[in-house]
Amino acid sequence: RQARNLYPGIITIGMETWPGYLALVVARDKGYFREEGLNVEIRRYLALGKLSRDYVEGKMQARANLTLDAVNESVQGLSHKAVLAVDYSNGADAIVARGNIGGIGDLAGKRVGYEADTLEEFFLAWALNQYGLSLKDVISVPGNPREAGRMLKAGRVDAAVTHEPFLSKAIKNGKARAVYSSARAPGLITDILTFRTDFIEAHPESVKGVVRAYFRALDFWKKNPQEAYALLA
Repeated sequence: RQARNLYPGIITIGMETWPGYLALVVARDKGYFREEGLNVEIRRYLALGKLSRDYVEGKMQARANLTLDAVNESVQGLSHKAVLAVDYSNGADAIVARGNIGGIGDLAGKRVGYEADTLEEFFLAWALNQYGLSLKDVISVPGNPREAGRMLKAGRVDAAVTHEPFLSKAIKNGKARAVYSSARAPGLITDILTFRTDFIEAHPESVKGVVRAYFRALDFWKKNPQEAYALLA
């Protein structure tokens, strides 16, 4: 399917390691982007901060984004728009703590691992606020979602802010548990796909092609879940 103003180069979409973005991977690996006449690269990141910085600096045209990051990126001067809603977190983001911590109220004075200036910090601040606490009441230990879970397992922190697929690993041995999850704040963490406004205006048909390929991949996922999971793995 061709159009006169399809982008002739590589369209780079940044993506953090998050299972909810599976349809982007399926669209690439099943060739749905190519069938739209597009050459799409999915660039994977482990840390949200690095992904956001590269996006703002113009190293990619689009990213699998979060509403919080999208607002922060706009504040930094980036003009961009959401073209579709991917999902919202319903328990797959969580604050995980060692067994001697019964809940969020017990985190005062404890070491908490999380990545600063990202969704993890926002989520932690939100949860603490529900119990009359703030980030100043905990000892912050830097670490991205994967590292934070590992630090918890190694005993270097008392709690960690993480998400799937790292969340399941953090609680697998039974020595830690989720004391607060996104299931208690539905809609707070919403994933979206954003494109830079200059790209949308210059290549609207290319953006439409990406969206069509995405929903085609989503439909494939629903009908062929095991194959889709294998592609993501």
